[in-house]
Amino acid sequence: KFREFIFNLRERTLTKGMQILNELQQIFVHLQCSTQKSWNPSAFIKCLNIPPNQQQDAQEFNKLLLNIVEDTLKKSDVPEIRDFLPKMFQGEISNTTTCRACRYPSERPSKFYELSVQVKGMKRLEDSIESMLIPEALTGSNKYLCSRCHCKQDADRQTVLKKLPPVLNI
Repeated sequence: KFREFIFNLRERTLTKGMQILNELQQIFVHLQCSTQKSWNPSAFIKCLNIPPNQQQDAQEFNKLLLNIVEDTLKKSDVPEIRDFLPKMFQGEISNTTTCRACRYPSERPSKFYELSVQVKGMKRLEDSIESMLIPEALTGSNKYLCSRCHCKQDADRQTVLKKLPPVLNI
């Protein structure tokens, strides 16, 4: 869907400052249609404003690319273009901390484009996601400063996936 969306962007829908989308189109065209064995992505790299000799792992690059593409798409006057990335890749997570003394829950929702899960020691993706959702006890030197009790208290912190996007980056 992402590649198809980028392919379908037309020059008339792109405004000044959206050169990165043109370069991304060129890369996708090359990957899908070219018989060449290599491609020089220099123009694309230049649009990213990162040094061409700087290396990044896949997660860092994905985050950088999605941020730049989203910032670029936000400049569009067309709502379907402006809202594409959040609709396709953005989910919502909530961290709720509940004081054990007064039982007051403090919820902190946040949006995400990728889930960072523990891989080491996990046999399946489901195990990684489940481990992320296990409640955490905040005790001892890691007590929670309760806004209702006005002091540090033992508490439980729970992560809940509120909304999953159609495409989930892990």
